[in-house]
Parts: sequence; structure tokens; C-alpha cells
Amino acid sequence: MPKVQYTEKKGLVQTSGAGVDLTLGSSSEAHEMTTSFKVQTETFDLPAAASALTLELEIPKCSILTSAKFEVLTPDTTNRTITELKSLTDDTLISGVAFAVNALGEKIVTPAALESLAADTTLKIALSGNTTGDGVVKLTVSYLQLS
Repeated sequence: MPKVQYTEKKGLVQTSGAGVDLTLGSSSEAHEMTTSFKVQTETFDLPAAASALTLELEIPKCSILTSAKFEVLTPDTTNRTITELKSLTDDTLISGVAFAVNALGEKIVTPAALESLAADTTLKIALSGNTTGDGVVKLTVSYLQLS
């Protein structure tokens, strides 16, 4: 799928790549702002004997997290739930996830408020307790990247 780009100067243009970029403002770089809709996905094994897991997904600063989709690909044998999506520094990005990892299924969650991230943010999940580590979950996040 081609990347869709809109600028005030050129209008709607298709380029190579993926995603959507919206550029508004004057042609000088000092006053131009670009908003890009981004999606990232990571598949991960649930941690053995741990109640948190740091992911490789990183969202750039000044981005706004819009949603997260959790999908169990392989159920874990423990009766645990994913409770929160957090930053590496333990700031809660999405609370109240309440997604069971012991059965196949999926859940889409959104943050309570749309806020711009102050720094590049590595994502982490919090679990209700230790898992056996035999489950596999896929996480897809969407966000607006402002620059």
C-alpha cells in the first residue's frame, strides 16, 4: 500500500512507503508541522516468573498514543491478565486493560486521555501476577507522531 501524503503546497500525493502524513503550515521549516498516523506491532512470549515485561516497541516523543490491541496467539497456562500498558519508567499509558492471557482472544483499548509524550517512550506491559511463560501475545499500537 502506498504512503499517502497531504501538503498545502502539493495537495494529496502518493509516495513509496506506508502510512499517512499530513503537513500543515507555511513552506518555511520553522512554521511547518507534520502529523503522521503510525502503527507498530510486536509479538512476544509472556515472561516466566515475572509480572512485567519490557517490549522493543518505542514511540517517539511528541507522539500521542491512540490505541492498543492485544491478541493472545498461544494461551498461557496460568490464569493471569494484562493490567496496564506502561512506559519503561513505569508511567501508566493505558490502565484498566483487564485482558486474560489464558485463552485465545483479542481486546482493543484506548488511553483515558490523549496526551503528548514528553520523551521517547519504550513500552512495557504489567500483569496481574507471574505467568508460566508459555503464552504468546501480539500487541499492536497506533499513535499520532507530531513533528
